[in-house]
Amino acid sequence: MQSLPEDHFMEGGDVLLHNKRIFVGHGYRTSKNTASFLEKSTGLKTYALELIDDAFYHLDTCFFPVQDTAFYYPTAFPPASIKTLREAFPMLIPLTSSEAEHFASNSVELGEFVLCQPNPTFEQKLIDLGLTPLTLDMHEFNKSGGGIHCLSQIRS
Repeated sequence: MQSLPEDHFMEGGDVLLHNKRIFVGHGYRTSKNTASFLEKSTGLKTYALELIDDAFYHLDTCFFPVQDTAFYYPTAFPPASIKTLREAFPMLIPLTSSEAEHFASNSVELGEFVLCQPNPTFEQKLIDLGLTPLTLDMHEFNKSGGGIHCLSQIRS
């Protein structure tokens, strides 16, 4: 077992494993150097994504990879990070402010199903991708700043 070096810091909502790739959000609660440490430690391709909007303090609040597509909230990232996302995914789908503020990206993919909070426009985007949204009312947990992904231990 390996530990982060002392000059690195990381919170779980900033690290997403998807299709044998690691996506690391940095800026508020995770240091940028964590991405290179994880890539060296795991041997997996790792993408560092800077977060620039403090309302979206963890990566799982503004980014949701599903199959070969990624949902993202554009104002949470600088242009360089959006460029990185474009290089990593054949299709990027922007989230509206309403979708992002209501935890659309804090969803969990389970094959053809996506556990998500009720949001008609986001649900339709999932359906358009051939996915089946399964909605869960999480409004009480949202008050603490978290959503479905925060409550899961599912890895992809």
